[in-house]
Amino acid sequence: VYCDGQVLVTSDVLGLGTWKPKFAKTYLDLNGLITRSVQEYCEDVRSRKFPSE
Repeated sequence: VYCDGQVLVTSDVLGLGTWKPKFAKTYLDLNGLITRSVQEYCEDVRSRKFPSE
């Protein structure tokens, strides 16, 4: 396949964002990982599991 040039952006390859370009394989779902981590943090704060001593 002929290609003048291709730019792979780190955020595309690591899955940071909602747009998935067809030219980049996503090796990791950082967007989902960050979302789940923040949700878990919020739940820990609400349930007073964090901060703890």
